[in-house]
Amino acid sequence: MWWGATWLACRGDGRPAPVDAPSARSIDLRTAPMASLVVPPDSLGARPTPDTRIARDRGWTFEAKARNGVREYRQPVPIRPRGLFFFRETPGVGMIDADGERVAYRQTGGQGRGWSYDREVVRLFLPAGDPEPGKESFLLDSPLALGREQRLHRRLAEVESDEEFVRTRIGEGIASRDGLLLPGPASISWDLEVPPAAELSFAPGLVLPELSSGPGSDGAELVVTVTTDGETDIVFQERLPTRDFPTRRVDLSRWTGRTIHLAMETRPGPTTDNDFAFV
Repeated sequence: MWWGATWLACRGDGRPAPVDAPSARSIDLRTAPMASLVVPPDSLGARPTPDTRIARDRGWTFEAKARNGVREYRQPVPIRPRGLFFFRETPGVGMIDADGERVAYRQTGGQGRGWSYDREVVRLFLPAGDPEPGKESFLLDSPLALGREQRLHRRLAEVESDEEFVRTRIGEGIASRDGLLLPGPASISWDLEVPPAAELSFAPGLVLPELSSGPGSDGAELVVTVTTDGETDIVFQERLPTRDFPTRRVDLSRWTGRTIHLAMETRPGPTTDNDFAFV
């Protein structure tokens, strides 16, 4: 998030009037000193504490038979894959059976027992004669996904301070974003001297959990306020989109030359489960 100004000939879009280049400056709120910060211990809600070994609690669905009588079963993928291609096993993601033995990764089921996955489903291949797979028969073993999930919860993240927890990077597919993680209910604020033609520019949204077991977020709002001389104005209030980070702009030029208390607050819905607001 930052605000600033550059020289422009004219403005007709409701944004602040321009200033000359020597007067223009920006403040990066991702690194600016904070006046206050409050974050919840975690946002697990009804979800169990995550583990590296993920039970396939949605049940396996029989898909088809391949050559040599091998049967294919499927389930929705329980983690957020990052790759584009899944020709080989991803380091940090595997499958084990009830005895703790690793299952071979392969794209097809013609060679006996095996498994594979992509961005949508997990596939399990079992030879003729093997019993139907139960919920605990095969577990997805993913320390990689566990580490990413733990980083979303203050209690589980291996960081030394709330500030280190909030200032982070999140991944979405192959893209990554630097910003502020504010799981609901969280709040952050800064005391700032407003420069000429000040505009707050930021891109808020909700991050999906890394492990998909349990209920999802029921939504959250981001509220931005400006307090000065004992008066507080709400300058932005919006329900956050999921997996989308549209740019938002707020004109702050009315406070030019004054010191303001700028605050952002994540307001959850009826529950706080998985309300991973990220700005």
